[in-house]
Amino acid sequence: MIKNAVYVVLLLSMMLVQSCGGKTPSKVFDPENPWAGNGPKPAPPPRVKEPAELGAVAIGFPEGSLIRSSNLPFETAWEKVSNAMMSYPLVATDKAGGMVFTDWMADEKRSDPGGMFSGGSGTVERFRFVVKVYDKNGASEVVVSQYAQRWKNNIWGSTPPRVSRTGDLMKELIAKLEK
Repeated sequence: MIKNAVYVVLLLSMMLVQSCGGKTPSKVFDPENPWAGNGPKPAPPPRVKEPAELGAVAIGFPEGSLIRSSNLPFETAWEKVSNAMMSYPLVATDKAGGMVFTDWMADEKRSDPGGMFSGGSGTVERFRFVVKVYDKNGASEVVVSQYAQRWKNNIWGSTPPRVSRTGDLMKELIAKLEK
């Protein structure tokens, strides 16, 4: 009985070695440095610089977020921002927290509608905005963040947001704040 078990283990291990071509992996995956031994690390995508009039890149927020200061008091800035956001599908607004959340919107320019609902292999991309209005010593700051996802292989996965889309919303909000 034990002799048969030994033969089975030997047979399975031989099959395992044969399945990888008789070669053992030359490098062991290191989670601290996933690119070690796998060739050069790919270059990061080029960063698109936004014009200074749109505001600075917001540190501590999702990639591509923009921040803009205003001399308006919080109450006035909140009213103008929330009115400007009414043209978007809103999920929630929170005046006490200064937050506006939009629902997911399809990106028609970056979508192939043949995929998600027809069973094809196309992709669909969607995005949403989160706008935060801060009270800053009697003045206010507005932060626009965007989240984007792509439908591929039957799951939604994060994808880098389009900086131009965030910039377009910031331009719209600046125009409302300056009226």
